[in-house]
Amino acid sequence: TTDDLCTAYVAAKEAETITSNTQHGIKSYLDLGTGNASVLQMVTWALLTKQRDESNKEKQRNLLKHCIGIEARSEAVELARRSISFNVGNPKEQQQQTQGPSVHIVHGDFRDVVQSSLSSSSTSTPESDFSKIIGTTQPPKFDLITGTPPYFRVDFDVGSSSSSNNDDAPQVDTTTTTGGSSAVVQNAIIRQGGMPTAMQSAPARCEFRGGIEAYCQAASSVLQPVTGRFVVCENWLNHARALKGGQEAHLKLLKMIRVEGKEGRGTLFCVYVFTKEEDEKQTYQPSSSSTGANAKPNGVEEVTITVRDIHGAWTQQYMD
Repeated sequence: TTDDLCTAYVAAKEAETITSNTQHGIKSYLDLGTGNASVLQMVTWALLTKQRDESNKEKQRNLLKHCIGIEARSEAVELARRSISFNVGNPKEQQQQTQGPSVHIVHGDFRDVVQSSLSSSSTSTPESDFSKIIGTTQPPKFDLITGTPPYFRVDFDVGSSSSSNNDDAPQVDTTTTTGGSSAVVQNAIIRQGGMPTAMQSAPARCEFRGGIEAYCQAASSVLQPVTGRFVVCENWLNHARALKGGQEAHLKLLKMIRVEGKEGRGTLFCVYVFTKEEDEKQTYQPSSSSTGANAKPNGVEEVTITVRDIHGAWTQQYMD
């Protein structure tokens, strides 16, 4: 999709910046809510292509070691793993490649997986613990993180998990809305857009497992300070939420790439580039003009990309 492609493109460009400005280059890459792993594969391929084109000295310095995608939906996990095995190789083959990265798809809710890795839970498994995958005893830090959150907000009518007799009732983390940690969903109300007709696409479009705020919080907790980059795409209708979500997660906004689907139609979605300061208090403070639908904090680079011209043809800017 266009949003996946734009997110992967921006992430690849940011990876070049990281490689140019640091001694270690990109060692580790994480994709939150990876779905069928389209962004994970495009970014991994871009990183490997760049690495292959470098000199031996640069290659040794910038050797990509770990690429990890996290996905909660079992059917998407299987599709992602199959795609990875076709395009990169299965995990056993990857381990035998001295010059290739280890590419893993972790099955789980990224909020739980990230928290488990940070707490070094004794109950975590090799599949769901970054530290065990990467082979370190320290909480992991990633040089590059991407995410393409669902676009449409969902409000839940919930009851306590103990009050339900239905063992198959879906469980949801409602901490931000009800003050609790686990509840049974009685009803889900989609506030933007309509209910998708396919069960597989519904969680990818609607915020059943958290929106932009959850992605910002998870990314902030495992992002390499100062040099790391978090590249995330969001529906332009949720622009204010993206700014607030980043600020509350102690992330600093560096760039906004606004994407216009067709010339004259206005911004459809935006790709945001965040970093994290060593001092979490040094996030941006919105100026008095940074309010409303088109708000932009001071000092943030902004670019607009138009996908199709007024006649419906791809623009040269998009093809470039």
